Amino acid sequence: MPPSSTLFIKRDDLTHGTGAGNKIRKLEFLLADALAQGATDVITCGGAQSNHCRSTAILAREVGLQPHLVLRTDSTAVSELPSTGNLLLDQVLGSCLHLVPKRTAYEPGLRNAMAAIQAELASKGRRGYAIPVGGSNLVGLFGYLEGFAELHPQCEAAGVSDIVVTCGSGGTACGLALANRLLGSPYRIWAVAICDDNRYFYQHVQETLDALALPWRARDLLTVLEGFKGKGYGEYGPEHVDFIRDVAVRSGVVLDPTYTGKGAFALRTMLWSLRVLQGAKVTFVHTGGVFGFMDGRISMGDRAC
Repeated sequence: MPPSSTLFIKRDDLTHGTGAGNKIRKLEFLLADALAQGATDVITCGGAQSNHCRSTAILAREVGLQPHLVLRTDSTAVSELPSTGNLLLDQVLGSCLHLVPKRTAYEPGLRNAMAAIQAELASKGRRGYAIPVGGSNLVGLFGYLEGFAELHPQCEAAGVSDIVVTCGSGGTACGLALANRLLGSPYRIWAVAICDDNRYFYQHVQETLDALALPWRARDLLTVLEGFKGKGYGEYGPEHVDFIRDVAVRSGVVLDPTYTGKGAFALRTMLWSLRVLQGAKVTFVHTGGVFGFMDGRISMGDRAC
């Protein structure tokens, strides 16, 4: 850190053991809604190493629901999937895995796949509750509206001026930004895009504001930062791995290469190269993801002491 700046970390990676991460805050409301609707099964979607899917599977089992996961992958059969990282936990939990091509978009591909599972379950007398990618809808939004009520006094006591979070589906950033405005809090909210682009995420936030009949502009509530997703979602280079290892060695805080590693990498760039947050007191929201780090793709090589 530059001498004039101070960094705090909100450890949402420590929220709930194997179910830890930012998704648990959204799922607290989403699964309550599923139970209220009489669901027997819960259906969601994401990448093969999705933290959201893993958290959904764990928490669904805790409340007695059968998890169905629609996963984007190059594999064509479940037997071809590696038993590593989040995928291993998905399988240990007895999740029903449904595979779609890796490049399948949420609209209409993943949504249609989930709807087909709902229809199949209904034909068997069961009720499936569909959760969108990342749990990012109006129900899930309450997770970080409530989460901000916890974060705000912590940041206020420390004199924090800026909050930085990784942005994958947009729900966490949207909840933080909206709560910040609703409470009249002074923080600048920065969302680091690790997929899509700032236009996509501003649109997501704006659609949420419009659905709630709130008269604000998304761009006035937060700043979405581009240029830090590397070659794409879930793709990372040696610079990310080296950075993650450096942070772990210096602090004992473990980041992941898909989400928090890129978000914290962006924060370092903002501080050291862009000089954006000079003199600021910054809170980085650690949204979890350590199991994705164990997907078998990363090797530390010969790194002797």
